[in-house]
Amino acid sequence: RPQLLVLLKLDAELGVSRPPLLALAAQLKAGRGLLVAGSVLPGDPLRAQEEARAAEQVG
Repeated sequence: RPQLLVLLKLDAELGVSRPPLLALAAQLKAGRGLLVAGSVLPGDPLRAQEEARAAEQVG
């Protein structure tokens, strides 16, 4: 089964900056397997808990 890991950059509103990339990855796995999408937020997560929670709600 295909397994893909896609790292995406978020825009200022914590939305996916390039949604077509995520759509392409979904097509590549052909409806089977596992697709994991992630992003890295700058800073210390212990100090920016609200921003981290907002990013979790985007998905």
